[in-house]
Formats: sequence, C-alpha cells, structure tokens
Amino acid sequence: RQKQWNDELGDLTHSFIALDDAVKQKIQQIKEINASLESKINERTAELEHAKEKTESANSKLTEQNSVLEKINHELELAQRQLRINEARLHAILDNAPIGIWLVGLDGRYHFVNKTFCNAIGIPESAFLSAQNLADIMQPESAASCLKSDHECLQQDEPHLSYELLP
Repeated sequence: RQKQWNDELGDLTHSFIALDDAVKQKIQQIKEINASLESKINERTAELEHAKEKTESANSKLTEQNSVLEKINHELELAQRQLRINEARLHAILDNAPIGIWLVGLDGRYHFVNKTFCNAIGIPESAFLSAQNLADIMQPESAASCLKSDHECLQQDEPHLSYELLP
C-alpha cells in the first residue's frame, strides 16, 4: 500500500496500515506456532499412548506372573508343612525304635541320636549333639569303637549296621 496523503491523516493511515500488517503477521506467526505445537502435542500424545499400552501389557504380564508365584508359594507352604509333619513323624519313629540309632555328619559330629541309644549309653542327647569329640563324653575305648564304626559307615553308600558293646 502506498501513502496517498502527505499530511497527518496520511501519516495516521500509514501507521494503521503498518499496524494492521504487523498484527496480521503476528497472527500468522501465532497460527504457525499453534500448528507446530498441535503437531508436537499429537506426536507426544501418540508416544504416551504407546507407552501406556506397553505399560498396561507389562502390568498384565506381571499380574499373571504374580498369580503364578502366589500359587507356587502356596504349594511350597503346603509342602513345607507336610515336610515338617513327616520329619516329626520320622523323628518319633526313630526316637522310639528298639535299637540305638544315630546320625553322624562328615565332620564327625552327631546330628541325631535316639532315646534308645542315649538310655543305653547313659548320656543325654544334648551332650551328644554339642560334643566336639566323642572322647569328651565317653570312655576312650568306647569312643574309639564308635568312631571306628562311624568311619566304616561313611566308607559305604548304603546304610550301615554295627554292633557295639559299650560299658
């Protein structure tokens, strides 16, 4: 647009036209910025939707796995309970057997002795289980005989039966 008047009205008209052009330019810039922002918002929304779907899928898998683990844990608790019952039953059977029964570890320490064995020897179970060495709680010749029998047992892959004459 050209300035048509050379007076104040012309200057004012020119200023309004320049202002109108500047406003239109700013409006166009705002529209471009808005379009860019809308595009970025749409892209980010799509990314977030994808992340949400992946999260929901992972959450679903974790829920399934948690269910399986809860079932396994329940079965394990039942098995442990049954094991404790069976151990108590076996301990009662071994403790009340009419012959002396004991369990010696590879370290030579006693891990189990039944009541019959303790009563026959006259030594309490706690003494056997806490002894570092049989000679600490038995006569040396009796301890040597038991250690010999225990050593023979450990050399076999099958249960060992021995007869001990203890004073």
